Parts: sequence; structure tokens; C-alpha cells
Amino acid sequence: MQYILHITQQCNMDCDYCTTPKTDDFMSRETVFKVADMALANALCQGHKTTCMSFYGGEPLLCKELIYDAMDYCRSISRSKDVRFTYRITTNGTLVDSNFIKRCKAEGLKLALSIDGTKEAHDKHRRFKGGGATFDEVQCIGKTILRELPNTTAMLTFSEDTVPMLYDSINFLYDFGFKKVVTALNYSGVWSEAGFAALRAEYERLATWYGDKLLNNDTFALPLFDGKFINLLTPQIDEGRCIPGKLRISIATDGSIYPCTQYVGLSEYLLGNANHDHAPDKSKLEALSTEHAKELPSCEGCAISKRCDHMCGCKNIASTGFARRISPLICAHERMLVGITDRLGERVFKANA
Repeated sequence: MQYILHITQQCNMDCDYCTTPKTDDFMSRETVFKVADMALANALCQGHKTTCMSFYGGEPLLCKELIYDAMDYCRSISRSKDVRFTYRITTNGTLVDSNFIKRCKAEGLKLALSIDGTKEAHDKHRRFKGGGATFDEVQCIGKTILRELPNTTAMLTFSEDTVPMLYDSINFLYDFGFKKVVTALNYSGVWSEAGFAALRAEYERLATWYGDKLLNNDTFALPLFDGKFINLLTPQIDEGRCIPGKLRISIATDGSIYPCTQYVGLSEYLLGNANHDHAPDKSKLEALSTEHAKELPSCEGCAISKRCDHMCGCKNIASTGFARRISPLICAHERMLVGITDRLGERVFKANA
């Protein structure tokens, strides 16, 4: 289980596609420790050997000392138990320093760096408070991060106005040294037919490029396509389907427990509070999981429903405001992506037959 701690709502940047409401709320040390206790107890109960604490924001590195305290506490409570804590963080990178990198290496903390590709693409939306460009600073620290933490993941978000730069941006991140680039379409943004057509063209170029990488046994990973390969091979067990609360839960700054990141703050999905509950409300969690495992009525009979991200409540909330309502954008995007991925897979599998 991954416990996503929204340790702050504050950020030193002001990215215009960010959906996190900016407040002055910060998570207390006591709440962090309560979550750690919950994570350990659940792992022991389930017979799991590991459990994950994921630091999220806002910008989590505004709370470096809290993160250090959390890892120290996790180590202390698990020392005599047969459970190991693992750690993840998603950061904009601007507050990374040598001591933080040292702690990452010591604790095995896996880092994901938000960087939207080329300078032009990145600076379109990822700005400091007050409007200053961030690319030069992120690029500089990114070189240090990759030198010390070579398995760092790049997190790239794109909107309609940066779509024409998507192919070049992923090439840039590949050349920069990233071994994995996770892409995210700005689902809350406005998309036109022309923008969507441009996206198809970029995906086609990327599929050809990525196919070359796969055929050359390159270790680079592009989940944009990899996820659809997995769903093609294992649709019967829904391996790629996200069920809220099944593999991860989110903890708000005040300790409130929710099924996932975009659900935070939605009262109808409140599952308890880490400060006084030993675990999420089991009956609510089971009811939620059962409901979210059902096919959406609007998608019944669709040929690609087992391979589609239409069941992702977070994407649906970002695009429609409702966890169980899919937007036309997601539907069109998934149909396009599955077709492109299948042609890519056919090329690769035939070459290796």
C-alpha cells in the first residue's frame, strides 16, 4: 500500500494547470507519525514485507525537516518488525540541495521530477510565483539529480499549446539522461479539434521513435505506451485498472483520509482521519471499491473498455468534476492511443518473432 501524504498545500511555483488549491495548511509531525503507525499496522496485518510513504504537495520540499523526521520515525518503529518502509516524492526540483540528495541515497527515496521538456514547453506553464521562468533552474539541478540519482523519473504535463513540442520534449528528456518519462495530458484544460489532431501526429512520431528504442533493447521506459501493452496482455485480471483505496490512499494535511489524490477535500469520499482512526473506514472503502469496479454505464459494450483509463477517478474528477463520469476528451484520447499502441506493438512483436 502506498500512503500519499499531502504534507503541504503551499508551493513556490504557480503552474497554471495545477489543480491543487493553495492554502497555508501544513501537515503536523504528529499526523505524519500517525500515518506511519497506520501503514506499519496495516502491513503487519496483511503480511506485507514493505509499505510506502509518498510525500506530495504543493511542493513537499518546503517541509524538508518533516520529511527527514518521517523517515527517521519509520525506521525506528519498523526496526524490530519484518516490514521495510520505502519512500517516494514528487517535486518541482527547485528546493533540492546536497543534503536532500544525500538522504535520498541513504533511504532509497525514489524521486520524480516535474519537468515539461524543452525550455519553451516547460516555461509555458511552469512559472515561479510572480511569473519568473523556472526551466534554467530546474535544468541545472536536474543534472545534479541524475548524476546522483540516475533512476529519477521525469514527470511531463502537456497542454494543447505545448502539444507541437511533445515529441521534441521527450527526445530532450531522453538525451538529458532520464530513463523513464511519465506523461500526463492536462485533462482540465480546453482542447480543440486542431489540438487533438496535433496530438495524434505527435503520438505517431513518438510511437515510431519508441519502437526504434524497443527494437534496439534500449532501457528507456515510456509508460504512455507501456501501460497499453500491459492492458492488452492482462485484460482478464484488470492489472492496469485503478481501484481507489486498493493500492494507495491519500492523507490530507489535517489527517483526513481519501481514496486517491484528486478525491482529497471531497466530503463524500472521506474515509476517516489518521489522527484518531487506526485505518480507513473498512465498510466505506469496500463500498467505494465495489462501486468503482463496476463498468461505467456509458462505456458498456466498448471494445477497449478493459484497456482504457476511463475508470481512473482522478482523471475523471480533473476533467468532469465527478469520479464516475468520463469526459469526451478522455474517451477520444484512449481510443486514439490504443490504436497507435497496437500498431507499435505489432511492429515490435513481428520484428522479434
